[in-house]
This record gives sequence, structure tokens and C-alpha cells, in this order.
Amino acid sequence: MNKNMLPAYQRIENPLKFIKEFLKHPVQTGAVAPSSSFLTKKMLEPVDFTEAKTIVELGPGEGTFTRAMLKRMRKDATLYAIEINPEFTKKLSKIKDKRLIVCQEDATKVKKILNGAKPDYIISGLPIGIMPDKVVRSIIKAVKEVLGNATFIQFQYTPRWHLMLARNFTIIIDFTPLNIPPALVYICTKKEPNTPPFIVRELEHVLNTLAVPPYSGATLRK
Repeated sequence: MNKNMLPAYQRIENPLKFIKEFLKHPVQTGAVAPSSSFLTKKMLEPVDFTEAKTIVELGPGEGTFTRAMLKRMRKDATLYAIEINPEFTKKLSKIKDKRLIVCQEDATKVKKILNGAKPDYIISGLPIGIMPDKVVRSIIKAVKEVLGNATFIQFQYTPRWHLMLARNFTIIIDFTPLNIPPALVYICTKKEPNTPPFIVRELEHVLNTLAVPPYSGATLRK
């Protein structure tokens, strides 16, 4: 059987270690299992890997998105993986690819890390749905400072930060029901005047999902 078709918990190289990190740092880790192949596909669909030369990944964790991007990236591209958890940065540093720059730092330092480089895409695996409000606002502010004409892609397990993302960016919402748990994918670009507040793909699936727990009980942050 294709490994990518297995449930998430069966695809983790060291499941006990991942759960241990979740229990030690639930806000940093964000989920008890790494992202599935279904979420990975949705997160990376908007990325034009034939053109992208500078990609930033916020909160790569065990490197599910990281490895998928490295497989698709140009030979002359660079991937900045910004991860605050030392256990995860240790594992990411074992990936032997000269295009990968692993930074043990928090996401608000993205401007300092890029040092003038202009990103084409910012891919975020940060668990913003369970992070403190002040931290999330600081991260979004930092992303806006470096975004320019790039695309910022963030997933959420609940629509908690929907209003704030819609206010700060022009967004498209995608949805992957097959991830554990199901996830909303926000594709964000620079806010332009006279644009619709958001566009929803797979609208019926999204609305049906938001109508049931845990989505229906989420408190939206502005």
C-alpha cells in the first residue's frame, strides 16, 4: 500500500516522539499527528514551483510540507524553515538539501531571517487556532511586512481567525475534509481595494462543516 494512503498516525516515523512533543508543547505542535497527504496537497496546490525561488515555511514541525516542497522546488530555489521547537529543528537539520535553511526562531523574526530577500510564498503550519491572540497578531503583522506580492498560505482547524485574515488579506478559502481533523486552507495575498472579502472554494463542504462542532462553537477573532 502507498504510504501516503495510510492514516496519519501510521505514517509518523516516531509517533510516540510526536505525541510527546504535543504534550510538552501543545501550542507549538498544534496537533497530535502531522498533516496528511490531503492537506499537503491543498496547501501546495497554489504554489508555482517552476517560478518560485524563495519560499518561507513557518512552523514546519516534523517537515511534512518541507519534504514535499523540496521534491518540487527548482534547483536554484531556497526554502527557509522557521521552527521554534528544538526537537523539530534537530530533525529538520538532518534533511540533506543545500536549498534548505533551518532556523530555530519564532515566526515573528521572519523579516530578520530573510534579511532583504523577497519571498514568493509563505507556507504556514503554525497552529494559530490555539495560539494566544497576541502571538497570532504579531505573526500576521510580521508576515504582512514581508509579503509584498507573495502568497501566504495558512490552514486552520477552526475559523477562529477568519475575520482577521479577511481584514488583512485578500483571501480564498479551500477545504480538505479528509485531513485529521478536517482543515480550512486560507490562500492570502496583499489586500487590494474593491476586492470581495473572501472567495470560498467547495462552498457547500465548508458551510456544512462550519455548521457542526467544533467549528460552530469557535469564537471568531477580529
